Amino acid sequence: MLLVALLCHLLCQHAPGQAERARDYMPWHKKTSPAHMEGMTANNTITTMSDALATDRPTLTVKEVASLLGVDVRTVYRAIDEDQLPSLQVGTKRLIPRLKLMALLGADVA
Repeated sequence: MLLVALLCHLLCQHAPGQAERARDYMPWHKKTSPAHMEGMTANNTITTMSDALATDRPTLTVKEVASLLGVDVRTVYRAIDEDQLPSLQVGTKRLIPRLKLMALLGADVA
């Protein structure tokens, strides 16, 4: 896939018209976002317990959990590695299931 991206990049520099047509045949070239991140903006990050309880997102990022708990992200990664926090690995990204975290913290999730 890296070779295809490089080839597309070279085509873009030398023949813009052809490169635009080539992009139409490469669906992975278009920017898409994961389903759990749809509708999420920089202002939609979870930083408080009330945010975490109010959202309907199934997972939280490590950065959000660190902010929620008031600890460094390295502390969250350490808790994940020591099986103190449940997590999902999606590629290189770690996600924490929101409902399991809320239950672990003793929050009443309605």
